[in-house]
Amino acid sequence: MTEHVGWIGLGLLGLPMATNVVDAGYAVTVWNRTASKAAPLVARGAELAEDAIGVAQPGGTIVTSLWDGAAVESVVTPELLERLRGGLHVSTTTMLPATSQQLAERHAAHGVAFVEVPVFGRPEAAAAKQLALPIAGSARDKERAQPVLAALGAAHVFDLGETFGAALATKLAGNFMIASAVRTFAEALTMAIHAGADPARVVQMLTATLFSAPIYKSYGERLLAGLAKTGTVGTGFVSKIPEKDLGLVVDTAGTLAMPIAHLIQALVSARPRAVAFDTNGGFDVLKVVERDVRAPGTGEVRIRVKAAAVSPTDLLLRELGAGDVPRPWVAGMDAAGVIESVGPGVERLRVGDRVMAACNPRRPEGGAQSELLVVPAAAVVAMPAGASFAEASTLPMNGLTALLGLRDMALTAGQTLAVSGGAGLLAHYAIGLAKQRGLRVIADAKPADVERVTRSGADFVIPRNEQFADEVRKIAPLGADALFDTAMLHERGSEAVKDGGSHVVVRGTASLPPGWSPPRGITLRPIFVSTVLERTDWLEQLRDLAANRTLTLEVANEYPPERAADAQRAMAAGGLRGRAVIVF
Repeated sequence: MTEHVGWIGLGLLGLPMATNVVDAGYAVTVWNRTASKAAPLVARGAELAEDAIGVAQPGGTIVTSLWDGAAVESVVTPELLERLRGGLHVSTTTMLPATSQQLAERHAAHGVAFVEVPVFGRPEAAAAKQLALPIAGSARDKERAQPVLAALGAAHVFDLGETFGAALATKLAGNFMIASAVRTFAEALTMAIHAGADPARVVQMLTATLFSAPIYKSYGERLLAGLAKTGTVGTGFVSKIPEKDLGLVVDTAGTLAMPIAHLIQALVSARPRAVAFDTNGGFDVLKVVERDVRAPGTGEVRIRVKAAAVSPTDLLLRELGAGDVPRPWVAGMDAAGVIESVGPGVERLRVGDRVMAACNPRRPEGGAQSELLVVPAAAVVAMPAGASFAEASTLPMNGLTALLGLRDMALTAGQTLAVSGGAGLLAHYAIGLAKQRGLRVIADAKPADVERVTRSGADFVIPRNEQFADEVRKIAPLGADALFDTAMLHERGSEAVKDGGSHVVVRGTASLPPGWSPPRGITLRPIFVSTVLERTDWLEQLRDLAANRTLTLEVANEYPPERAADAQRAMAAGGLRGRAVIVF
């Protein structure tokens, strides 16, 4: 019986590697998001699966060759792992070492072996079976993977040990060095030409002597080819992969100082992407654009954004437009990433710091859904310890909104707060912060969300229905001292508040029924989070509460910028628990 291999991902390297496996005689079942890319393999005898799960067979082998760790996590689901139980997953994707470690744990829980095998080599090297492969995993699993690695094009396999992340760290180190070599070679050659030297002779001399490594020879030839074609020495032939991998290098380094990595990352990403729109309208107006982002001014920082949360405010901005703000408009009020540069007068923050930020999308620069973001340093603090970029991006705007509402209602320990929309993210933070202040909290929830709202800290969870006020008054007969109306119940919400209490409404007064005001001496308290985006002390408080798990950070799903419309659709559909997050 012919041995079976399941294959997921047919990008620049995935296709030639999978072709090698088919040609080696394996029975290959393949799946790719764009099915048409599998046609050459099907013509060679491979089978096309309807979905990613379809490539797996119990006890078999699958290989993934995808863009990043998020792509791997999106397709290697618990259902796929259960079908693969007893089998082996060979991951050739370049991703964060930490992501690989998490994947290994998930695989072990389903009885599936896992090895990380990132790839050194271009597509032509894959076709020629001249790839260099670092590998990490258990000795038994690495031995099991050897036949498939030989089939897909390995000329050399380097054992990096049993610690997951080691092979990936080696791959990232190599790609950082490649990016550095290409950039320095281009600048050195430009300088030599400027001084009157013959570029071909410069390249020939350097690559024949001091810099005879294959990487210098290969890219020296490509620099000369580009010079002959365009008249300038440039690195435009370099794909987006080094840019992506430099981001992984910086993320892996964390607080470790790597100024050269940050510099090269900025150079290769001179035209950062953003999710933008030129006119108000439906989801189809969203697009990904490249745009220049200015240097930070006095008291500002520039952040290389890794994650930007999607909120209801983004939907309103898309539907209504941003008025006189320069176009294209960019939405987003929350970001997390790495500080790329700082302006004059900024001392609290440094280049390389992993941070989260609050942002007003109605500024001339637009909002947070941009790879580079300039914001006031006062709106930026270090991320919560232990949080991912995606998790950290869910906290600033909603956390500040919750703190602002609680400040304005001015309750004291022992008083009763009612919260509508108890399962939503804003309510989740409001409940946690209220409990920290010693308040008694009543919140509503559907049956499926009762446990979640209880975990948030609510003392009483009432049914979510049209009788919100009646349910609150069963617990607090005179009514709650205040209502945090995250569900915008308005008139129905005020009925739950005692005489002379407070009714906090989100989104200012724009969402209120025309001419309506609460009865019985209840004070209406509309809140505008834009007034507190630079409350550094509040952001630091939120960070610390998230770090000690008083507040739980929740990501519903992650989306690349090209799928921003899908992220907004998920938000508009309702029922999200946590935030949809755009990841760069």
